[in-house]
Amino acid sequence: MACPVRLECLADALQSEANFGVWGGLTERERRAMLRYYDHVEDWHAWIMESDDPLAEELRIPKIPRVLARVRHSITADATS
Repeated sequence: MACPVRLECLADALQSEANFGVWGGLTERERRAMLRYYDHVEDWHAWIMESDDPLAEELRIPKIPRVLARVRHSITADATS
């Protein structure tokens, strides 16, 4: 999480839909969940760096993000709205 290019690495992995390995501190399972839930995102670097989405904000903090929990919570909240 202390890597100086972590967010750029993550954005590149999401943009290219990298299927294997840990990129930007996230596993392929976490990245797949993001790609499914945020299917409207066209520029992952801009989204990660500028979005006010709670997950984007959490990703910008140098700690381990709770991607799967946040995506599951968002899906549940969307379903009940």
